Amino acid sequence: MKKLVNRFAHRLIIRVQSPEGMKKISSTKRETAAAFLKKVAKEFGFNSNGFSVYLNRNKTGEIISQNKTLSLLKIKHGDMLFLFPSSAGPSSETMDTQPHSSTSSSSSSSSSLSRSHSSPQIPEDEIDQYLSKQEGKIYRNRDPQLCRHGPMGKCVHCVPLEPFDEDYLNHLDPPVKHMSFHAYIRKLTGGADKGKFVALENISCKIKSGCEGHLPWPEGICTKCQPSAITLNRQVHKIWQSKLTVNKQKHFIHSYKQESSRERNLCRLASSTHLTLKEYKFGNDITYLARPLPVEYLIIDITTTFPKDPVFTFSSTLRFPIENRDALGETQDFHSLATYLSQCPSSSSSFLNIVSDFHLLIFLVTNEVMPLRDSIGLLLDAVKTSNEELAQTWKKSEQWATIEQLCSTVGGQQAGSLDYAMGGASVPASSSAMWSCLHCTFMNQPGTEHCEMCSLPRS
Repeated sequence: MKKLVNRFAHRLIIRVQSPEGMKKISSTKRETAAAFLKKVAKEFGFNSNGFSVYLNRNKTGEIISQNKTLSLLKIKHGDMLFLFPSSAGPSSETMDTQPHSSTSSSSSSSSSLSRSHSSPQIPEDEIDQYLSKQEGKIYRNRDPQLCRHGPMGKCVHCVPLEPFDEDYLNHLDPPVKHMSFHAYIRKLTGGADKGKFVALENISCKIKSGCEGHLPWPEGICTKCQPSAITLNRQVHKIWQSKLTVNKQKHFIHSYKQESSRERNLCRLASSTHLTLKEYKFGNDITYLARPLPVEYLIIDITTTFPKDPVFTFSSTLRFPIENRDALGETQDFHSLATYLSQCPSSSSSFLNIVSDFHLLIFLVTNEVMPLRDSIGLLLDAVKTSNEELAQTWKKSEQWATIEQLCSTVGGQQAGSLDYAMGGASVPASSSAMWSCLHCTFMNQPGTEHCEMCSLPRS
């Protein structure tokens, strides 16, 4: 017990402030200056000689790498040291000259603000740069009953309002539930301080490493190293996204892994220059306990728009099997291709309409028997521009002739049965396999002619 008490008696926590923010370094009284500077370099990501640490803000009392202990250098628990990079940049001039608060929240906010305002790594989108330069104020006409000034004057009843004015937004009919994101940014950066101490932070729920009071996680944990509690607050602003959709028409489905970290929203107030939609902090007047998660945080209203005159690239009326659905009984092979081609007589479909299927083009490029990755460019141009002549030119190529021969061989059909371009008879689809509904994509059992989910006919 005595050894444990002595251990904590010699323990120090030194605050180190840099142009990028303040961090706390754990040390001991008997630790040498050289070992302490190594910890500082590791914490801030500097080289061993890429920075200097001083006792005072005016760059006096430099701590050089030597064998003196921190106690001999008169560094006590809670003292603040000042770090300056060797190569002075614009970020070094943004260090706060006012007395620094000792709370962790203010230090983290100033740290994030310095990083976001000094040198963002990625420029914002052009639309964000344009909107940030706009005045955005809401102008009002002179009120004949309340205003007592001339036509060129302004008073509290007719002065322009800020876009984030809550009274104005609430009195609209209907009221505005969420202000725009740029109006929210204007609110944060308004006022006398111009948003000097405002920053949008990315939430981190990681356990802090390096705590010496207990065993490392998961054997031990304390209030210093565990993440702070997260409170769900009602959102006060919204990044509006108008989804352009097609009214009740499904053309093709191609699934791929979606990650929110790939679709980032660049913001100059974010500590890492970007924020994902799930990482915003919002102020709110109502708080809920997230057990279970309230539904209102998951369901939102998003406006949708539909084109007046839709133009479809993939106009094929028949459906080729979708890729990567082998587990559902829907496979892409040359037997499926032979069946698909046999259902396309020349009397009702041209060659361009036959090949205007997204999944068919995927199969022609990715199949292992006869991949057409290097020779399908002309066909893709024909589908993209709806040019029947280009499609007929590509149809006469040796690659397509080989595809037709493979379909005839694998499908076990006669050569005349695949002559869809000459008006050959169509071969009905096999009824012994599961089939996917064209309307709702539900996989139905073989032998049924109507979908079990939507009750619509198979064809």
